[in-house]
Amino acid sequence: MQKLRDLGITSGCSATTFCPNDMVPRWAAAVLIVRGKMKALFGDSFPYPSTPTFEDVAPTSSVFPYIQKLAELGITAGCTVTQFCPDDLITRQQAAVSIVRAFLN
Repeated sequence: MQKLRDLGITSGCSATTFCPNDMVPRWAAAVLIVRGKMKALFGDSFPYPSTPTFEDVAPTSSVFPYIQKLAELGITAGCTVTQFCPDDLITRQQAAVSIVRAFLN
């Protein structure tokens, strides 16, 4: 968790706490994973498909680029074929595990 903070990928739930058991939405996990993969090269300005992959993530959403990139990289297929379910909750620990999987696969 400390490495994620050191790299500017997450700031945790406060300045000094990560809160590994707190619940976070899937969209937040998408942001963490994509930042982890892309930040060093592109910061938060990376290329992504402009045609929506999922019906429940609007192109006007601030997290649209992250979810699109996550799908493009093959890290997620969504919660269904047409839905990402961005507001479904996962633990911060599950999000961290997904980041590790994204880098080790």
